[in-house]
Amino acid sequence: MTTIPIQQTSIISSYSTNLTKQTRYVASSDTTSQQSETRSLSDIAKKYDVENISPEEMAQMSQELYDNNHISLKIHALLSFQPELGDFDAILAQKTGTSSLSNQRRNFLQEWEDRLQSKQDEGLAIENTKKIVNLLQNLSALS
Repeated sequence: MTTIPIQQTSIISSYSTNLTKQTRYVASSDTTSQQSETRSLSDIAKKYDVENISPEEMAQMSQELYDNNHISLKIHALLSFQPELGDFDAILAQKTGTSSLSNQRRNFLQEWEDRLQSKQDEGLAIENTKKIVNLLQNLSALS
């Protein structure tokens, strides 16, 4: 038998160790720069009123919360999905001569609380909805 597999393993192991060290260094320097630019939850809450916010602003707020590591990607996806921001809404508004729903303000906190209650009544999974309601309640309290 030849010893080539053993040599390949040691080369890969050595390369992997060096790569890990480099990745750690890059990650720590990125974290330092992000921390100086991170906006607090309180700062974001002061910018948005979750009880009087448009779908467009909700999507912007969700992006800001995600960018500043206050919410997970999953919660960001749930919060930022706003059907009113699609092309269909704009086309409908143009054809009917009404204003687009993307700019109409509404109480998203109440909508999510209603959604949570409805899911609880139906026995559906509520974990993510509960997280969103808690988040929106906190943002409302901080604003």
